[in-house]
Amino acid sequence: MADLPFDSRVRYLGVLAALDCAGLSSGRVLDVGGFPGAFARFCAANGAPFTVHTADTAQGDLENYTRLAPGAPLPFPDRAFDAVVSVDTLEHVPTPARHGFLAELCRAADRAVVVAAPFHHDATAAAEQALDALHRQVRGAPHPWLSEHREHGLPRVAPFLAAIPPEFRLEAARPNAPLLPWTLWQAFELARQFRDAFEEPARHWDSACNSSIADGSFPAGALPYRVVWTLRRGGVEQPLPAFLAEFESHGGADAALAPALAGMLGALVAAAAVPAGADVLRHAIDERLAAAMRLLEQQAGRRGPAADGPRRWSWFRREPD
Repeated sequence: MADLPFDSRVRYLGVLAALDCAGLSSGRVLDVGGFPGAFARFCAANGAPFTVHTADTAQGDLENYTRLAPGAPLPFPDRAFDAVVSVDTLEHVPTPARHGFLAELCRAADRAVVVAAPFHHDATAAAEQALDALHRQVRGAPHPWLSEHREHGLPRVAPFLAAIPPEFRLEAARPNAPLLPWTLWQAFELARQFRDAFEEPARHWDSACNSSIADGSFPAGALPYRVVWTLRRGGVEQPLPAFLAEFESHGGADAALAPALAGMLGALVAAAAVPAGADVLRHAIDERLAAAMRLLEQQAGRRGPAADGPRRWSWFRREPD
């Protein structure tokens, strides 16, 4: 799992943790919206005891794969799978169709449904807007999946809860992928496509995120990019976690991250536009990268400077000052 990119690894580990929370240690799982079958391959490669069937509107090449008709009901009998999962798909469903989409996931599930998706927060929206601006600068076009987020609007907590069918209960809601490290990771993924000099820092940041926060844990007090919901048929309703209140507040301490994110990404854009070597690029964003690394370490609960001595993040190695 160590060589899987951070954003993929953290979301799939979150889904496996949600299935475990629902009491599933094995069984048949339907992954709706899972083109091209990444979750199925992840489970097979890492010994997860699930037989995964993937379904999506795009054509896939896996043996256990069903191509869906857009907007049509799932072509499976009621309660055909032990669990149904949907990972980063809900936000691509038009808002009026989301209630029916969730109902279909629950209809096909015998025991549990897991939905992982980004949910609306002012800071999340600002981060996505900044990433889209970077994509336009680097690729000369809007970001394809962020454009759909903007078109449909990110899901909101209250309507999602209201759409849960009565035979299902909320078992758990867990934060997934802290917003600041996730946003910087996405920025590096874009920037390295434009300029080779970003390849090294992108690999280092991916490694830092994987070793710090992609093991299923989550830094206390951080705002997540994604929420992983576990719904259980016939379960006992659980109280909402405190972190979800932040999503309806349209503010809070983490909302102040938005200007910092925009500034950091703006610096990446400016650096990418300079026809020069790695030294110019490094000086353009090194201060922001170092600040982000310090925050990542603080949120991950690592020892601070008093224990470690002063350190700085280098794009090419981590070393004492």
